[in-house]
Amino acid sequence: MASRVSNFLTRIREIARRISQATPWPHDKTAFVWFSIITVLGFVFLMLPRAVGWRGDFLHSEDGQIFLTEFLANGWGSVADVYAGYLHVTPRLLTGTCASLFGPDGYAACVAGSANLVRVSLMFLAFPVFSAYARSWRWGLTAAAAALLFLPAGQQEVLANFTNLRWFLLFGAFLAVIGVFRNAWLIAFATVIALLASVSDPIPLLLAPLALWRAIGLKRWSKLPAVALLAGGIVHVMALEPGARGERGGFLDLVTDPQETVGQILVRGPLTTQWGVTLSQDLASSLGFPLAITTLAFTGILMWLGWRARQAADPAVPFAALLTLLGVGFLLVTLSFPASYIKLADFWSPSQPARYSALTGLFLTPVIVLVASRVWQSPFAPRFSRAWVVGAFIIFGIAVVGDSGGDARSTDGPTWHESLTLGRQLCASGETNPQVANAAAFEGWKTTLTCDWIEIR
Repeated sequence: MASRVSNFLTRIREIARRISQATPWPHDKTAFVWFSIITVLGFVFLMLPRAVGWRGDFLHSEDGQIFLTEFLANGWGSVADVYAGYLHVTPRLLTGTCASLFGPDGYAACVAGSANLVRVSLMFLAFPVFSAYARSWRWGLTAAAAALLFLPAGQQEVLANFTNLRWFLLFGAFLAVIGVFRNAWLIAFATVIALLASVSDPIPLLLAPLALWRAIGLKRWSKLPAVALLAGGIVHVMALEPGARGERGGFLDLVTDPQETVGQILVRGPLTTQWGVTLSQDLASSLGFPLAITTLAFTGILMWLGWRARQAADPAVPFAALLTLLGVGFLLVTLSFPASYIKLADFWSPSQPARYSALTGLFLTPVIVLVASRVWQSPFAPRFSRAWVVGAFIIFGIAVVGDSGGDARSTDGPTWHESLTLGRQLCASGETNPQVANAAAFEGWKTTLTCDWIEIR
């Protein structure tokens, strides 16, 4: 018995060592050039108008009714306000910055631009982290770009707003904590991201065990991001207001309806990660369940090829397993809040909200790329293996195009210009705090403005 326990502990220590790779910025000058090109192109891609319109022309949900309304009423003091039972420090900081620097006319465009800029900035963490576990910096850059810039579901359901930045900050918190950075600027940036993530949403607090391990095991300044996440987590726990959210479901929904739970994992996992939201739904009417099963089989074969091509004591294996567990785990945690609200329209259809599919895809997309980096150089049937990798990227490219049209929900309701025009008319008629509608209009979101602010030219 003692021998088994000893062997188990030895195995755990070996796994821990393998996912403690140093994650320096790649030294190759070519790497920086390509990183710059891809990152700039990715930001432009995210900012482009979609078929349903440009998100910079609209203001959405809490971005207006909560964050802007409360900033205009309370100023920078609103940064510490609790909404839905928890802190939203990053959205509130960005709200105050956009409202102060760009004024009313440029506010909505600033929201879209700065939200995408925060998302793109995470490339500075993802690139070195994934490069450390991939075959080369090229594969690392591919993994980072696929997850943060071109993720199909990441183009859906008003994800270019402040409210939904929490999904990307959660992923950024993981990168900040799992990375073993040596560069001072990388450590500083990772520390900021970890802190902002931990005080903007409670879910990153689930990374506390990982952060504690890093805080104890890493040396000197490399442990700062983990310490920042733990410190921010303590502050957030003190500010939490349990029960304030008024949940529409609970974790028991996932236990009592196992078919729905399995469906959520499969659909928002391999299906939506590879095919995107739009094609998963549009193809459902003709292919449906067979498409889900075929996608699962395709992913399974890719994983099997990657397993055969793995290196001895390959660090990518436990790292990919950790990414998968976190992707599925965080999905189940978020689903346990509004479980009855987010039930699948059909077993194979992700339906709305797409943000839950994007969250899972953030973690699973790098797994596919890391596996592909192994399969590409596989000595076992190399032509077949490479063809399988090419097939995976073709599917991903089709999904990117499929979701690039955007989600009509992101441009539902009046434009921000129309809302401002109405607000100014109400101010002219004698109101001091006009209330105007903002997208998504069908949900009844309204923003309370101040005449002093909207009359700034």
